[in-house]
Amino acid sequence: MKTRKNYNLRKRFNIRKRFNLKIIISGEFERYKIYEKPVIIPENNGYTGKRGQAKNQEKSIRQAIKRAKDKIYGYIMANEWDYWATQTFDQKVIDRYNLDEIVKRYCHKLYNLRQRKYSKLKWLIVPEQHKDGAWHLHMFVSGIPADKVVYSGYDYFNKKKTFSRKIYNWVDMINYGFNDYLYIGDCNPLDRFRMANYITKYITKELAQKRFNKKMYWSSRGLEKPTITNTLTINKEKYISSTGVIISQSEYYIKDDNTGEIFNTVKDIIIFNPLPF
Repeated sequence: MKTRKNYNLRKRFNIRKRFNLKIIISGEFERYKIYEKPVIIPENNGYTGKRGQAKNQEKSIRQAIKRAKDKIYGYIMANEWDYWATQTFDQKVIDRYNLDEIVKRYCHKLYNLRQRKYSKLKWLIVPEQHKDGAWHLHMFVSGIPADKVVYSGYDYFNKKKTFSRKIYNWVDMINYGFNDYLYIGDCNPLDRFRMANYITKYITKELAQKRFNKKMYWSSRGLEKPTITNTLTINKEKYISSTGVIISQSEYYIKDDNTGEIFNTVKDIIIFNPLPF
């Protein structure tokens, strides 16, 4: 708890809260972001102002994209999912060019199903726009009863055609148009990580501009969230788990938005550390 005495001392000696290690725990996945230079946390803890009152729209869009990607990634990694799904819409049933109308009606249907029939139903939705302007939805879903998902008669093949998966349809949602459901409950940790990265690519600058001051993704209530810890330390490596398996390791730069100058370097390590039971 921040006391007035500590606040006054920080203000008097210009001491700012800083960190050089961010630890993100999402279920059995651990992510470590190691910063070459400490990151200074603003006194307002990053508060960006009221929605719709941004003084710098470009900066606001960049921040919104980052927040949305971080949230989506965290939800995917922190929760167990049964299906990766795509829902397209029949123009005779719903205006497929109006995303607000699509989401309003579709999410209302999902909430009703969870309340009245499938109490374990949960979802995460990210939109994508076709070249003709129509919208479809990408989704992570779980909690659908087995008898409500039927084989479509088609199969999905990867690019190299080294493996395939059956494509299912969720019968409760076929009236909206076409839906494709791929079972992902048996995917390995690396595939889970790849899917999280893949779906966040749909959160683009173009989407953020079109959805300025509006939601860019939708999720059910009660999803598990990552635990995030910021630490300032000399020995960063001692915090990194030694019992898990590294599934991804990369390095990237943070640049000045105006000049493009690099002012920090970040090592990004993701570890799969399954529970011992």
